Amino acid sequence: MNRFSFFVGAVFLAAVVLMGCESVPKKPATVVYKYENNGSPVEVTVLNTTAKSKEPSSCTVTLCANPTTGYSWSYRLTPDKVLKVTDEKYVQDKKDERTVGAGGKQYYVFTPQKQGIADAILTYSRPWEKTKLDQKIRIKFSIDRNRDIYVQDVILGTDK
Repeated sequence: MNRFSFFVGAVFLAAVVLMGCESVPKKPATVVYKYENNGSPVEVTVLNTTAKSKEPSSCTVTLCANPTTGYSWSYRLTPDKVLKVTDEKYVQDKKDERTVGAGGKQYYVFTPQKQGIADAILTYSRPWEKTKLDQKIRIKFSIDRNRDIYVQDVILGTDK
């Protein structure tokens, strides 16, 4: 009888612990990849939500930029139905706010629309010039059925 009571108590305790673990929300997983492209830092930050969340995960790409030189970043998504740019902005570096011609950061936020594989091709160029020396960055993303986003590959370099 004593062993039976111990066994029932242990099973009950295990059930309570397991139920408690199930109700604890998981924190989003944030992964930061850092690269260098022709001397300029490139940062890719992936924020994955939990499978229980209704919100899809997102990925923020941070690029050095200086629009006063005439150069700007542009992007192309292939295929265009898997990923969507939900935010983009340029922010001048705070330490150089009073300096004319100072650089800053260009931010792109990519949000998955459906499961699949997608490429984001980012190009730093002067749109009116047709040169083969534009900086290019290709980021290959994989999106799972929960719309969590993963970076499969990052290819840095120029279009030669």
